[in-house]
Amino acid sequence: MKAIVVGGGVVGLNIALALQSKEIEVILLDAEPVRKAASYGNAGHIAIEQVEPLASIDMIKSA
Repeated sequence: MKAIVVGGGVVGLNIALALQSKEIEVILLDAEPVRKAASYGNAGHIAIEQVEPLASIDMIKSA
């Protein structure tokens, strides 16, 4: 079996690795050169502390 993964960011790379671990041949496509997009620009930081939606009731109360 073969698969094409579009996007070489954090999600795309992990999907490609998961498919390869199941012995699926993967072609990974990305429009940008290596290390030039969002995953590079954020230095690998995933901001889990910033997940509260702006429209939450707590945000309205604090305004």
